[in-house]
Amino acid sequence: MESRAETRGAARPGPRREAEGFLFRPLRGNLDPLEAGRRLRARCEGALLLERAAVEGEPGYAVAAARPDRTFTVRGGRMEETDRTGQVLFRGTPQDLFPRVETYLGPRTEGVWGLPFPAVSGYLGYGMSGVFEELFRGTRSLRPAREPDAVLRGYPSLAIRDGGTGRWTLIHRRNPEEAEETGHRELDLLEAVLTSPLPPEESVPRTLGAPRSDASPERFREMVHSGRDLVHDGDLCQVVLSRRLTLETDLSPEGIYGALRDANPSPYLFLLDLGDFRLVGSSPETQLRVRGRRVVSRPLAGTRPRGSTPEEDRHRETELHEDEKERAEHLMLVDLARNDLGRVCETGSVTVPELMETERFSRVMHLVSQVEGRLREDTSPLEALAASFPAGTVSGAPKVRAMERIEELEASPRGPYAGALVFLDPCGDLDSCIALRTLLHRDGVVEVRTGAGVVADSTPEGELAETGHKAEALLRALRAAAGEEVVR
Repeated sequence: MESRAETRGAARPGPRREAEGFLFRPLRGNLDPLEAGRRLRARCEGALLLERAAVEGEPGYAVAAARPDRTFTVRGGRMEETDRTGQVLFRGTPQDLFPRVETYLGPRTEGVWGLPFPAVSGYLGYGMSGVFEELFRGTRSLRPAREPDAVLRGYPSLAIRDGGTGRWTLIHRRNPEEAEETGHRELDLLEAVLTSPLPPEESVPRTLGAPRSDASPERFREMVHSGRDLVHDGDLCQVVLSRRLTLETDLSPEGIYGALRDANPSPYLFLLDLGDFRLVGSSPETQLRVRGRRVVSRPLAGTRPRGSTPEEDRHRETELHEDEKERAEHLMLVDLARNDLGRVCETGSVTVPELMETERFSRVMHLVSQVEGRLREDTSPLEALAASFPAGTVSGAPKVRAMERIEELEASPRGPYAGALVFLDPCGDLDSCIALRTLLHRDGVVEVRTGAGVVADSTPEGELAETGHKAEALLRALRAAAGEEVVR
């Protein structure tokens, strides 16, 4: 049975362009979101592109933005807040990140726009796990990744495309101390960039090297053996182990994004230009979504490759639903999501309206459930996100113990992988997806990371194959972007 969660429910109220503190301007023309992102990234710092599929009655939308006026960075046990010029406005600890973001957003503004307005966007890397949870009883930290543990940015001006109408609107959120003319100048600049075409990208062959892994097949099999032993010994119920592939390439981030959109469309498509590196992804899994006081988590676990015919596809779906290992693993992760929401939701409000439905993607299908509850009045959406981080589907259970074992077993730090892409609007609403099927693009290299859940009856070959199935969707997109012939 197909998942229905992406289409049911009530939509937000329609646009209110007269909202106090906001400036609105229609953008004429039928600009493709990818071209909007390309124009912004070519001419501005800090470009963001997000395409979000329709969800629960709300239309899908696209967001294109650049020139953030605030950046919040967590690295090396410190948090730093800077303005557009790079001037440091605040230095503190990682625990200061969310309070400073909430201060930047200011008081909640109710009902200003019929679509989400992600005024703060960015990522939380897997390393934030050590901030939100005490690991190793405080005696050691996670290995530092090359990338910051978190980068969140404030965007005062955004271009938003309504997926229902195809129309773009430019929106500027005014600073209370800002003159209205300043906001109009910001919109003038955004409009000028988006309406000025770039020369078409040269149609030349691109290079794509062979993938190299941080964990050879032999080493990954040993990791699975070790994880399975920990489960047999009663130390864990499940642990999710991953490995990284690295490929040399001269592909552009936009080329990769376009290939992902064509070959592996997902609920979340994104491109974040973070200066030293770019994140390009097609994530299938919501980390946490908050609308008003309603909180939703959608654990996705249990995988089969797609069939080559409709009959084979249905056979594999039946096989997936009848696999006791996959069912037990999925139910355990649903329970973990219920526990995470139970920490921040009103007593008795957590329910599971969908259980083990099928969600199909280009190369694989998954089991997915929906867990939801009502957020306590004394808890913010960002606090709810922290309570659910990282998702059990990328760590294991019990969660803290699984994270400690991941740190001991995996060959390299995860960096952004298995963290979350975060989109927060001034209404206090939050949307986030797990950083899965996400490529890190830097200095002529792309990195791809995939994982598999290890339980008592896992086999090293089976879990190695699962990481391969998940990586193949991304590798096929890279090959297509490089101009190689890809058999569908």
